[in-house]
Amino acid sequence: MCGRRRVGKATLLDRFARGKRALYLTAQADPSLLPELQVVIDHSFKGMNVAMALCGSNERFMEGEALGSKSPLHGVGRPRPGCAP
Repeated sequence: MCGRRRVGKATLLDRFARGKRALYLTAQADPSLLPELQVVIDHSFKGMNVAMALCGSNERFMEGEALGSKSPLHGVGRPRPGCAP
């Protein structure tokens, strides 16, 4: 999920996660995080019923670096539309 700052992305995720086991990670637009996240997805979450939301306000990073064709996360999930204010 991507959208401008202060539009309620974290609040929306908090509400979605109520009553569920959830893990929150906060990171800046840091491409070095992506390969590490891919390892966690491939190994730690293997065989588990896990839903993961990737959330951020830097649209260029989210669409280009995090989910782009050269990203380790490319094709892992389904892109979702951003939040409108």
